Amino acid sequence: MQRHKMVFKLFSDTAGDPDEWEKVLRVNMMAPMRLMRRLTPAMVEKGEGVVINIDSSAGLSPKPGNAVYSASK
Repeated sequence: MQRHKMVFKLFSDTAGDPDEWEKVLRVNMMAPMRLMRRLTPAMVEKGEGVVINIDSSAGLSPKPGNAVYSASK
């Protein structure tokens, strides 16, 4: 905010319960990252292994009422 003196307009569509946002983000974003961090050292040690992350089309084509889930994808 030091660079910009004032915010004139702010648009946001982040309705919903903040606790629900945190839960969905933990499951959809943090859990896969933590799992990879836990498993990749063994893959590196063995010199083999593959990580495949499968995402959802909801990240590209969100549906009404699915803002949290879509944002996490």
